[in-house]
Amino acid sequence: MEQQTKRRLNSVPMLEKKPATRTKILLADDSPAVLAGIKRLLDPEFEIVGSVADGLALLAAAKTLRPDVMIVDVMMPGLSGLEAVRRLKKLPRLGAIAIILTVFDDPSLAAEARAAGAMGYVVKSAADRDLVNAIHAGLAGRFYSSPTRKRVDRSAPRPAKSLHRR
Repeated sequence: MEQQTKRRLNSVPMLEKKPATRTKILLADDSPAVLAGIKRLLDPEFEIVGSVADGLALLAAAKTLRPDVMIVDVMMPGLSGLEAVRRLKKLPRLGAIAIILTVFDDPSLAAEARAAGAMGYVVKSAADRDLVNAIHAGLAGRFYSSPTRKRVDRSAPRPAKSLHRR
C-alpha cells in the first residue's frame, strides 16, 4: 500500500509557478536626476519600460511601449504633462493610468490633474513616501494625492493684534 501511495504521488504532475508579472511603468520628466531617482525608488517592485524627457515623446512612447502606469512631470518641454495626459486619455486602446509628479504643492493643480484624467498627484518632495502608494491606489481605481498645503486667503481681513482695551 505504501508503494501505491508513492506511485500516485509521483505520478501527479507538479504545477509550474509562473513568475508574477510586474506592473510596467513609463517615466516622463525632463530632469535626468529625477528620472534616476524615480527609477531607483520603483525598480524593486515595478518594471521600468522606458523614460522620456518631454510631452511629445511621452505620446509616442506610450503608444509603443503600452505601459500600465505613466509617471508624468507637469512641466516638460514640447508639451506639458497635463496636456499629454489629456491627449493620451482620448486613445481608446491605451489603458494606462497617469500619476502626476511635480514640485508644485498646489491643491488647484491637483484638481486640474484629476480633471485631465490622472489617477494621482504626487509632490516630488514626498515621492519617496507617496509615489508607490499612488501607483497602487491608481491601479485599484482610486485617485491619490500627496497631502497639499492649505491655501491661505491673503485678502481676508486680519484679526486685531490685541483684543484688550488700552
